[in-house]
Amino acid sequence: MLQEPTIETPDRNEATSASSAIDRLSTHCVPTISATAIYIPDIITPAEEGYLLSKVHSAPKPKWTILRNRRLQQWGAAPSK
Repeated sequence: MLQEPTIETPDRNEATSASSAIDRLSTHCVPTISATAIYIPDIITPAEEGYLLSKVHSAPKPKWTILRNRRLQQWGAAPSK
């Protein structure tokens, strides 16, 4: 099981202004998609990726019931038709 991520706060010597933080992020911008799209490679480890994918794939599948003129997701007792 993965540990909960820790948030590291920079000390005063490492603290940077908002504009320099934006400048650092601008190196990861993807302008062909959007000016606000940012891609940061390897932001999660392969182990974290596997864990997240296993959680996505193990989620329960929706159960749809087709009624007259509508669809209904069924998560308990059967609806009357």
